[in-house]
Amino acid sequence: MIAGIVARHGRLDILVANAAGTVRKPALEQDDEDWARVIEACLTSAFRMAREAGRIMAAAGYGRIIFTSSINAMVVRPGMVGYAAAKTGLFGLARALAVELARSGVTVNTLAPGYFLTDGNAAVRAADPGFESRITARTATLDAAVLRAIDKAIPFPLIFEVAHRGRIRLAAAYKRPSEADSARWVVGDYFQGDWLPEGAARAPLPVALNMGALYERLLEPLVAGQTARLVPGMGKAPQTPFTPAEADRPVSLEERIARAEAIKAQAREVPPI
Repeated sequence: MIAGIVARHGRLDILVANAAGTVRKPALEQDDEDWARVIEACLTSAFRMAREAGRIMAAAGYGRIIFTSSINAMVVRPGMVGYAAAKTGLFGLARALAVELARSGVTVNTLAPGYFLTDGNAAVRAADPGFESRITARTATLDAAVLRAIDKAIPFPLIFEVAHRGRIRLAAAYKRPSEADSARWVVGDYFQGDWLPEGAARAPLPVALNMGALYERLLEPLVAGQTARLVPGMGKAPQTPFTPAEADRPVSLEERIARAEAIKAQAREVPPI
């Protein structure tokens, strides 16, 4: 496959390893064939594709390899032992390849998306109303303590989707590795978007050169929107974090967040009239 692509197009710049498959039944009821089939589909296939693509990319001095992991690598559902193990393994595979290929101009990253509603998981959704990877709120007030507990448990930047009575809103904190301890993460204040109808149309993800930039592009409108709601005259808050950011951004996201957090702190101190 890889050789055919290079023969047809003359180069290979990006590989997205997205193949997957699972066996849904309790771990103690799975046999060796069940285990091997899932590991082959989700992990071994990704290594083989990355190995072949990596050779071509390294020789060319440029390349991007992206593995599609899953929320199940961090928040595991019963009956998916092989899938969870394989999707967790993709993170280790990405780190190992990134270390080896960095000097050749090849980056390796892993995505861990939540659930997409498809025919393949229709039966599971019907049996378990809480299947979707979103937070269902009992009230319309955001409980930052709950989100912070999840953020501290999962060592990756997160964008939360909160649902309440047919509406959804996005929420996130600026999450970054600690300068004092690279194994720990610093979680700032939470920013949230407006409530939207649950069936509202989804805009495509913004274009970004890497995962860090994508995270900032998603977080940026939440920061701007919350600031606009706290300070009159700063414009209407964006209705979705997928609105393309302005091309010219002289102020960094960190500076905008610092300003937004200062405004939020001042707003807490001002007594209601």
